[in-house]
Amino acid sequence: MPSPDAYDRAGLWLNRTDAGFQVMDVVAAGPATEAGLKAGDIIVAVDGQPAKELLLPDVRTRLKEPSPGARVRLTVRSEKESREVVVVLRDLV
Repeated sequence: MPSPDAYDRAGLWLNRTDAGFQVMDVVAAGPATEAGLKAGDIIVAVDGQPAKELLLPDVRTRLKEPSPGARVRLTVRSEKESREVVVVLRDLV
């Protein structure tokens, strides 16, 4: 029996903007929500690599392919602050 396809293990919907990757939505009770991410946040770095050096498909792969339990460190800018969060990936389906 084939294994299920892991579309995203962070529970994030992202779009590319000039400032980085904008969080468009998060899955309720998903890893991104648990890490404190909210719609409107801008991801400016992934695992220390600036967003301007990354392509959206590469970020999506980084949130999909590692095994459940892998950690992805995100530098996030919101209206109020810049902060670093760690998203612990897991299967959502």
